Amino acid sequence: MSNALALAAVTATLQSLLSRALLLDLPPALVTELSLGNAKVTALPLDRARPAQATINQLNLCLFQVVPAAALRNHSGAAGRAPLALELHYLVTAYSAGDDDRAAQVLLAQAMRALHERPVLSPDDLRLALKGNDLADALDH
Repeated sequence: MSNALALAAVTATLQSLLSRALLLDLPPALVTELSLGNAKVTALPLDRARPAQATINQLNLCLFQVVPAAALRNHSGAAGRAPLALELHYLVTAYSAGDDDRAAQVLLAQAMRALHERPVLSPDDLRLALKGNDLADALDH
């Protein structure tokens, strides 16, 4: 881990990536039919991810587990110390504005496609995600 902003920087980067990908390459008629134009990407804990009165289509990104990265645990970094390398596990959930779950399924599929097409976060994306983080200069992205 670089500095104390690292975890939040990864979450912000993923949130930005998913926000840009939500409507990418979708037919305009489908976007209108399912009201996907109001879709929002949030990064909230599971117990607050979806208010009961919510009326938007939503994708939520929740960091639910942080574990040491075993493969990098014995790698010596600067000053002979091993870096604090972590694996971040996220839960991505999708919600529809109404009773029709197709909108949530489209959003979830768009998110999975975006993450599949971009398996490594770029240093530029990480730098822009959260001011003051130095994660872009870390050993492993």
